[in-house]
Amino acid sequence: IVVNRTLRSRNESINYRFLKGHKVAFVGHLDEYEAFIAENELPDLLYCGTRNILQLAIAIRSCKFFIGNQSLCFALAEAMKVPRILETCSYLPNVIPSGEKAYDFYFQSTLEYYFNFLNDE
Repeated sequence: IVVNRTLRSRNESINYRFLKGHKVAFVGHLDEYEAFIAENELPDLLYCGTRNILQLAIAIRSCKFFIGNQSLCFALAEAMKVPRILETCSYLPNVIPSGEKAYDFYFQSTLEYYFNFLNDE
């Protein structure tokens, strides 16, 4: 499972603490990773450093499913039709996932539902 959460276009009511105990890797900038682990109390979360967009795309394509907010990473997951969950920004909802195994959410309970649904497949 790969996750990305940029410092922009976030839904501030969401937390990712429920990921504790799951095998998850973070992709994105190091400052985003550091903010993500601090905000969500996930000190053991893996960081998947990538040097370019090709390596980023390979990491996303290789995952069971992807979770991210409105960003380049989500656009890559959407383009490759990787199973994906979008954290929709409540004040600027300008991304709409489409196709099979494409989900979005505004609420914590919905995120956790889709996470469990895709994780159990």
